Amino acid sequence: MLTGSTMKRILSGLGVGLLLGISAGAWSTQNSDDTLSGKQIRQLIVGNTVRGAALASLYNIYYESDGKVSAVFHGRKLLADTDDGTWKIKNGNTLCQEFSYLFGGVERCYQWHKTEQRNGEQRYVMHNVDAFRIDDLPVWNIRKGNPLGF
Repeated sequence: MLTGSTMKRILSGLGVGLLLGISAGAWSTQNSDDTLSGKQIRQLIVGNTVRGAALASLYNIYYESDGKVSAVFHGRKLLADTDDGTWKIKNGNTLCQEFSYLFGGVERCYQWHKTEQRNGEQRYVMHNVDAFRIDDLPVWNIRKGNPLGF
């Protein structure tokens, strides 16, 4: 007989597996024609809030024009639920961001790719391009401004 805590661990593991499956599937349908340039990435993120899911957590990341970034993750803890850091564009089309605590305080770099449109909104995936790869980050939508007041 399964205890309540054992069942929670099983269900949690299934949720992570489903989330990772969505993340991997989003990338597998992409090609280089869908890769955004640094200019396109800037136009999307500067002064806006990017929303999606990562590591079984919903996230909101706000990008300021001066290279500062703030984030909040809801759900599973990633060393911190909220954090601040910096962002920049490298190599013409790669967004790199480094938080104080999230992702272990290590700079993570992503190329952006268009995926699909849902409910009239373009979706994206941030494909990790680091030597030590981590999961891609699906972008569900981009909200104008700073609605969470970072």
